[in-house]
This record gives sequence, structure tokens and C-alpha cells, in this order.
Amino acid sequence: MNYQIRLYLWTNYVDHILFMHLEKTKDEFYLLRKPSLRDYGILRLLEASLSSRSSQLVYIAIVFNFIMNGNLISLFIVVTVMGFSILNNPLPSSKFWKFLMSYMLTIISLKFLY
Repeated sequence: MNYQIRLYLWTNYVDHILFMHLEKTKDEFYLLRKPSLRDYGILRLLEASLSSRSSQLVYIAIVFNFIMNGNLISLFIVVTVMGFSILNNPLPSSKFWKFLMSYMLTIISLKFLY
């Protein structure tokens, strides 16, 4: 539950930077308006857009890796990521990502030594 709240706040905060901006009026009220490049700059908006959808970018990179290097080692990564992400909605926990990173590091090290 805590992870889902954190994910909701993160995506909404970043989406808030991308799509809404609070503007203070003379009467001490806040109005919502769309952000412009003058408010944040193009690099800040690009960073926010990539950060808000980082999990989808990782999924795409893993599938692309399997397409380019189609072997059983890459298949294991794709199956675990897709299977575990279906079980853990909306996103897998950080423990899973640490396990996957250590698995990939081990495989890269073994490939380098062999």
C-alpha cells in the first residue's frame, strides 16, 4: 500500500509539472494554468516527462534487449519482468529491481570471463 501511494504521488507530481501550474493571483487565490517554457525550461520538462514514465522505458529496453540478443538468458529476464509486473500492480518493488540488476551483473561478468 505504501508503495502504491508513493507511486501515485510521484507520477502525479511529475505530471503536475508537465501539465499544470499554480499561479497566485492578487486576491491570494491560486489558479491552475498550463506551464510554459518560461516557467521551467525545456530540459526540466523533458526530465519530468522521462522520469514520470521510467518504468515503461525500462520495459521497452528489456524487450529490445531480448529482440537483439535472443537467447535463454535474455528470455529469463523478459519472463521475470513481465510475469512479476503482472503480479505486482502497478510496479514491482525495489527488491525485485535490485535482484534483476544483480542477475544482469552476474551474467555480464560471466560472459566477460568466459
